[in-house]
Amino acid sequence: SKHGALARSGTVTLRWMVDEMADEFRLCWRERHDGPVPDVIDGGFGVEVLRSAIPYELGGSADLRACEGGLCFDASVPLALVVMPS
Repeated sequence: SKHGALARSGTVTLRWMVDEMADEFRLCWRERHDGPVPDVIDGGFGVEVLRSAIPYELGGSADLRACEGGLCFDASVPLALVVMPS
């Protein structure tokens, strides 16, 4: 909310899915706004947390990048860390 779409009257779209074939939970965050979008997303504590916490703590992957009209964040985590056994 400090720098992204929510600070610029934009929109945030959040999608998630369970990919049982890959045994993964996937999360997609998209921000769209009319303001400038940097060519490269770097620096800042929040960016470092997004890029490193999921791979380090959960053995997953995380990708934060500029995309058309805003920012895109994609993450995947092993399904066993997200779903409780029944």
